[in-house]
Amino acid sequence: MFVLYVAVLLQLQFGTKFNLTIPQMSERKRKIERTLLLQSIIICGALQLETATFQSFQSLSLEGDASLYLHIFQNFCTILDSSVHPIVLFVFNADIRNGLAELITSQRKVFVQAFSIVPPNANLTTQSSPQQ
Repeated sequence: MFVLYVAVLLQLQFGTKFNLTIPQMSERKRKIERTLLLQSIIICGALQLETATFQSFQSLSLEGDASLYLHIFQNFCTILDSSVHPIVLFVFNADIRNGLAELITSQRKVFVQAFSIVPPNANLTTQSSPQQ
């Protein structure tokens, strides 16, 4: 998997023709390439960890608590593998962070309006106390 990421990165590096005469653009391109490489290392590392645990632990025949801890570790690796990609996208991609923040704030507004005791269009200043 990592080899495929590196192949794509090399294709972007050498296969596409950019007219980068401005030094800032060249630096920006290098920064993007470094973040892509770092993302691929993290994602592929998690995939390789999960694959290695399942392939190597199958040959072990453990009994009792050791078997329990082995299964817990394998389940942890599966959960880690499933959660690494969204976390990497959230950390490295500003568009996804902004979209998530917008989604959370819009859902919060809907939640507050749905469970509000006072209707949102009620005028609280004109209500008078009952006469006795």
